[in-house]
Amino acid sequence: MLTKGTIILSIAFALFISAASVQAEERYALLVGINKYNSSRISELKGAVDDVVSVGVALTQYCDFDKDNVYYLTSDRDPDHQPYKTKIVSILDYLADIIKPEDAFIFYFSGHGVTQNNGQFLLTQNADISSESCVKMSCLALGDLHSMLDRIRASKKVIIVDACRNQSVLAAKGDKEGTKLSAEFSKGLTMRPKSGGGDISFSAVLYACKPNHVAYEYPGKKRGFFSFFLTQALQGAAEALNKNGDLTLGSIDAYLETSVNAAVKREFRGEAEQRPWIDRKGSGFSTWRLAHFKPGRAGIGRPFQAVPGPVPVSVGGNNQPILKPYEPAATQQDVYVPQMPSVGSNPPKIDFMKKPPSSVSRLEAKRGLEFRFKSETQAGIARYDYRLDNEGIKSTQRINLRLNGLSSGTHKLQVQAVDINGSKSKPAIHQFTIRGNERPTVRFVTPATSGSKVRAKSLKVKLTGKDTDGKIAKYRCALGNARNAKASNSGEFEFQSADGNQRLFAQAEDDEGALSDWEELDVVYEYATEPSPGDERTFDGIAFVWIPAGDFMMGSPSSEKNRDDDEGPVHRVRISKGFWLGKYEITNAQYRRFKSGHDSGDYKGHGLNGGNQPVVNVSWDDAKGYTEWLSRRSGGKYRLPTEAEWEYACRVGTPTRFYTGDADSDLGRAGWYGSNSGGKTHAVGQKAANGWGLYDMRGNVWEWCSDWYGKGYYGSSPGVDPTGPGSGSGRVGRGGSWGGNPGFCRSAYRYRFAPTSRNYDLGFRVVAVRRLDD
Repeated sequence: MLTKGTIILSIAFALFISAASVQAEERYALLVGINKYNSSRISELKGAVDDVVSVGVALTQYCDFDKDNVYYLTSDRDPDHQPYKTKIVSILDYLADIIKPEDAFIFYFSGHGVTQNNGQFLLTQNADISSESCVKMSCLALGDLHSMLDRIRASKKVIIVDACRNQSVLAAKGDKEGTKLSAEFSKGLTMRPKSGGGDISFSAVLYACKPNHVAYEYPGKKRGFFSFFLTQALQGAAEALNKNGDLTLGSIDAYLETSVNAAVKREFRGEAEQRPWIDRKGSGFSTWRLAHFKPGRAGIGRPFQAVPGPVPVSVGGNNQPILKPYEPAATQQDVYVPQMPSVGSNPPKIDFMKKPPSSVSRLEAKRGLEFRFKSETQAGIARYDYRLDNEGIKSTQRINLRLNGLSSGTHKLQVQAVDINGSKSKPAIHQFTIRGNERPTVRFVTPATSGSKVRAKSLKVKLTGKDTDGKIAKYRCALGNARNAKASNSGEFEFQSADGNQRLFAQAEDDEGALSDWEELDVVYEYATEPSPGDERTFDGIAFVWIPAGDFMMGSPSSEKNRDDDEGPVHRVRISKGFWLGKYEITNAQYRRFKSGHDSGDYKGHGLNGGNQPVVNVSWDDAKGYTEWLSRRSGGKYRLPTEAEWEYACRVGTPTRFYTGDADSDLGRAGWYGSNSGGKTHAVGQKAANGWGLYDMRGNVWEWCSDWYGKGYYGSSPGVDPTGPGSGSGRVGRGGSWGGNPGFCRSAYRYRFAPTSRNYDLGFRVVAVRRLDD
């Protein structure tokens, strides 16, 4: 079986190799046509043999090919004349020995081809496609074919490829995709021109359609569109495109270009197209003459004749084939042979099949405007005459026209079809306007939306623009005032911080100097400059105080009253980054935005649920969950303070038991504790703040910190930004509460709570991470 990489396609191609000198050249042809293969696994073709016979007869009757030099191998004949691999190879070897540099040679193949992972092959009569190995052995590889053709000494080579009229070998019935010509297969058909036979040396590949397009069968004619019009061209129709009566390869190419697609369009009511395509190397392709006709009388006086019966092929000495022309049998004399169209009296008609819109941008005009014509004629189209605006009349033999370099303004194109008798159609007219230089547009990429918040030392801006008829050459951007705009080719800008609400201005300039409108966008700088110690800001409904970076002595000396062992040794700690710490403890009202049904309860008849009272009866997980919810909700970043941050913020540089002094009596001014609280929490902010403006750092409620508790942690604590032990059984609480004694409210005092603890005197405050580098 063939692999998944196998692509089967049906192809028909002819290779023309001419001599360098017309004076002494002889013309040879080997024509191969396969309708039905020996293997039932290969689909049957309809018109391959007919193509071969029609082209061969046209060559002998119109193009000066001696019928004794035209050889046929077709699938409908006896085994001696069937296109087996060995038969094709033996004939090509023989011809390579007898053809001289000044001769011409045609190799024409009509049948299936196959592309596999290991190469491209022509399927011969006895092709076996059951496996890749069988294909390689039974079919003719293009590489081997080219080696044999290269031995043929000719200075002119042309490959004509007629592909995919029928469904391919493996395609489902009616599947047009299965009939597409493989671009990879087409690459393998390129031949090299030879020199030495005269002044003209070229090779060319003329395809029935572009790679990966479909070549169609002419309904009811047992022929392909391409083969049908190729036969007409060889009978002399193409000479009408040369006023001197010469039939050249160039005039054949032009005739096929003009005729094939027009016929396909008519037959399929505009729902299909087929455009011949050519690839050539070397020089002289267009001028090599195959025949000469009396101008205007192509094919007249030289009636098309069927060729009489077959002559067998015999084998001479040294197994060299003594080849005789294989001529179609009498039973094949009803093969359809197209005749030249009759010359009519009605003038041709023309219209635009493709044209630009009535309004065209300058960019579209720069790229070129494409026009394509469709015409109707009884006598055949010789050329198209056209005029743009008031310019002189020009002519082309192609059915398409491309206009470049047009200026802005209104233009009018007029096109007339001229048939081979000189009759002209009424002009097809298309008027269109090329718009003047259009203004570009600009938009912000970063920031993307108005009102964007900036929390950095500088604002980076990125712009993008669009110009429909050119390109953006320069961008301008300003912060605060458009008159101060900077210029950039990349559209990237950077502006230094400026507190508060600011406005950005952006503009684009195109390559012809046109300017866009100014685009405006508002941004909000949130404290882009370094705050001062104690500065207050409100984020998401919570008041915060700026705590600057700094050093302090953490812990308490052994002489301090009420001291515990876990408060030492006293050690220097560096808080390397400033931070925003809640000015107050989180209140019930603030917490209930997170959990609306939270109940702080009451204690011995004293209510603890007041909206401005600190929230209590929250575990460490509850407090952490609140910071995570607040971060998600606001887009900011919130967390619990570390134990070191809490003590640093509490002390404000004081070494005393309380930031108000050392005596128990000094505590009453700063906090609620057992002797002055009345057995309950109090609304936040009622006592004196510390030096940075923080309230209730003493008493009222214990405050959760983020650290695990470690009794001996101070002995090994890092000197910069310590975060506590990596694990533990309890979390740190700081600050004392309304129910405790003064010793619990000291700056250095540490308490361990189980993370699941929920007490009437246990709450928290939060840190907002809103630094310049966030």
